[in-house]
Amino acid sequence: MESARELALNMIEIGNGVGIKTYAMITAMDYPIGRFIGNAHEVLESIQTLQGNGPSDTVELVSALGGVLV
Repeated sequence: MESARELALNMIEIGNGVGIKTYAMITAMDYPIGRFIGNAHEVLESIQTLQGNGPSDTVELVSALGGVLV
């Protein structure tokens, strides 16, 4: 967790340093999010999520990230 926090802070500093308002969110990466693995499947699942048919863990993550953007 400490190295993730350090990386996040470094990325925020870099983004802010070039004039881009930057935030970081630390999430668990020890298991896949959603139902699919692989680029093509993940794109399909992303479209399904945008249409309101995504798996709950994907919707939760997208909602949290969207909240930061708003």
